[in-house]
Amino acid sequence: MGKGRIESVVKYAKYGFANHRIFSDIESFNADCIAWLKRTGNAEVHGTTKLIPAEVFTLEKEYLLPVSEYSFSAAANESITYQVRKDNIVLYKGNRYRVPKGTYSKGKCVHMELDNDEFITIVDVLTGKIYAKHPLCHEKGELIGKKRDTREKSKTLLELEQALCDLFGQNDLVIPFLEHIHQEKPRYYRDQMGVIKKLFDEWNTEMIIKGLNYCSRKELYSAGELKSSIIYLNELQSDKSICMNPANRLPENYRGNNPEIRNLSIYEDAMKRGEVNG
Repeated sequence: MGKGRIESVVKYAKYGFANHRIFSDIESFNADCIAWLKRTGNAEVHGTTKLIPAEVFTLEKEYLLPVSEYSFSAAANESITYQVRKDNIVLYKGNRYRVPKGTYSKGKCVHMELDNDEFITIVDVLTGKIYAKHPLCHEKGELIGKKRDTREKSKTLLELEQALCDLFGQNDLVIPFLEHIHQEKPRYYRDQMGVIKKLFDEWNTEMIIKGLNYCSRKELYSAGELKSSIIYLNELQSDKSICMNPANRLPENYRGNNPEIRNLSIYEDAMKRGEVNG
């Protein structure tokens, strides 16, 4: 059937049957349409062929082959594509479904195939590759799928971690501190560890560990925060030493000098002179 023929059939049904008709549900709409066709189009003589369509169909259907079983619900579901987001998440009916890390690429689309309304399979549109299978969630706003292990580290990163642990003297706070940095700044994790390593060239180990304790207590997780904490604690320590030794508050010119000690008779003579003159 040509495009023009299809358009004419659609217009015939649209304006002859559907126009001004109230739609309630698809089942009754289809039933009414079939009944209308039996009364009108299929029962009347066709203007071009001069034949009655219902009689022609009775003759032709003897030569037609049966159609294989086909799930229209599945077809409708597979026709809809869903985008894989940068965080390797697929949004489907108000929920978020995880796919493996690295699945995302620009323009990547998937089908969401239902299995007995219990499970959902995420399939690549182009290759048919199955990325994940999850229980179907009937709630809203849920994140479905096991949390991925984001600690995928190369051998070099592991070696850097071990080197820092050695520099810190295997302090128990080092690994948790580095883990927080890796989770919050995965792209800059190597650079962060490099900055921490350089701190040992500028400060003594005791002061750096004090900074680590301070950051862990205040929940400050970055190389910059660690360095700032070390500077702050060092200045605080310097201020305390000044307060404990008052001599350090004197100008340098007067530090280390002993005051002159005079004989008391000088003051007694001065007082007597004041009484005489007074």
